[in-house]
Amino acid sequence: MKSKLLSFISVAVLLILWKIVSLVLGAEIILPSPEKAFFALVNLMREESFLSHVLYTVKRGALGFILSAGLALVVGIAAGENRFFFTLIKPLLTVIKTVPVLSIVLLAIIWLSTENVPVFVCFLVVFPLISGNVIEGIRHVDPQLLEMARIYRVSKRRIILQIYIPSLIPYLLAGLSTAAGVTWKAVIAAEVISMPRFGIGTGMQFAQIQLDTAVLFAWTITAVIISAVTETLLLMPARFLPWRKGA
Repeated sequence: MKSKLLSFISVAVLLILWKIVSLVLGAEIILPSPEKAFFALVNLMREESFLSHVLYTVKRGALGFILSAGLALVVGIAAGENRFFFTLIKPLLTVIKTVPVLSIVLLAIIWLSTENVPVFVCFLVVFPLISGNVIEGIRHVDPQLLEMARIYRVSKRRIILQIYIPSLIPYLLAGLSTAAGVTWKAVIAAEVISMPRFGIGTGMQFAQIQLDTAVLFAWTITAVIISAVTETLLLMPARFLPWRKGA
């Protein structure tokens, strides 16, 4: 209850500051008031194309995230267990992590169709985040526990379920949480530049071209809501994990 109250106060303070700054500037084209952005969002939701824009963005983000998370989990476990493979894969992860998203988007536009550009960008941006955390999780498994399990001839299945997974889960959840937020940033940024027929980024680009800042804020609020919902859904199952209850 206390955390919810603090969150509410934080949002309220942010809205008040937003309102004050918009009044001081006195220019809707630069910074519309919160209520102006809210009404723009309501009007936007009434448009027939709104749902299509949102669903296409969600589909691209979900596809890129799932493909990247699946491969990152396999690669992360392999790299965490095998020093040679880690040494082999580390330069690639570093390069992917440091290459600007804009460069990836521009290259993807050359290589792929506009519909697939956001998926590809999401895949590349998310991959090093999750795989890096998985590697750390595997490497932080207590070696004494593993040694004891070997001495007592504990089955491989029990070692995985009771030693590896509990050690990996916190790192994996942290990686997924971070990746969830980055997913929508990457997908929407790619949509803004590649401009597929439907997408939140496409809507943002049209709003910017028309200098409709209130609508641009409305699309931004939509993206924030999607990101918050995604992160909540990803972290929700963690509350019911048996080893968390036992801890």
